[in-house]
Amino acid sequence: MSNMIRINNNAVPFALINFLKEKLNFPNSAFLIKKNSSIYTFKKRRLLNLIEESENEILLPRGFFG
Repeated sequence: MSNMIRINNNAVPFALINFLKEKLNFPNSAFLIKKNSSIYTFKKRRLLNLIEESENEILLPRGFFG
């Protein structure tokens, strides 16, 4: 059993893909701490993206679906 759920790009409407992309972005707490402390944040990502895309598939974390 894998930790990721694989969904075929062609089987899902584009609106649902965009919805999932929005729901699977989380603020990076390390970035926020450094920003609020006026520390250099050049290589820190503002958001953590938990969705992965390839040419034919979308990979979602298994825990996202209840």
